Amino acid sequence: MVKQGSFASVSSVKQLRQFKQRTKLAESQAIQPEQIKEFLVVRYHLTQNARLAPVTKETMQRFLMAWLDNAAAQTWALTTITQQTLGQIATQVPWQFYALVNSEWRRFQKFLQKEVPAMPLATRRLVTAEAETITALVAQQLALNWFLTMYAAMPDRLAAVTEQQVADLQQSLLSDDQINWQNVATVYSTAPFVMPTDADEGTVTWLQTLTDLTADQLK
Repeated sequence: MVKQGSFASVSSVKQLRQFKQRTKLAESQAIQPEQIKEFLVVRYHLTQNARLAPVTKETMQRFLMAWLDNAAAQTWALTTITQQTLGQIATQVPWQFYALVNSEWRRFQKFLQKEVPAMPLATRRLVTAEAETITALVAQQLALNWFLTMYAAMPDRLAAVTEQQVADLQQSLLSDDQINWQNVATVYSTAPFVMPTDADEGTVTWLQTLTDLTADQLK
């Protein structure tokens, strides 16, 4: 797991601001592999910005940036990279973050499947469409995050948590194979989100906006 606060860092906010300032990046201009992240964040801003609420837009842009940090191979395995990214983000965000990512997943997947192969690279990248939904991945991460939060100061207790305990909690968050966000809110009422002490003002505002979202607003 990455260090607490590294996902919601000042550097990420600065990167996001710089990306937005360069939205005129020419689509026909050939790019180098090290420019992939910037190119795709710009494309996401251009193609998705108009329809997204501000908190959803910022959440998905930050998620995309973290996701792209794990996409190094020529063929990007969608499910594998997503699972790795969710695990790295873990408890650095409140549960509402996962609700927004889950709700935007189909559009996010379509964006990657369309935009990644079209990038003007000498060696093209491909995305393998392994998951129609990420419900199971999100539910599992939410279950893991609850234990990570509850036993953050008790490493021995955390180490003793079993896969069955995680699976049981994961199942309690589901109704008819869909995440029940009211159940999630109830479970997480016992493990409130702790604001990172090293977050910049913009990140604190974003995280606070997320934590203020209710289960009814996320249905």
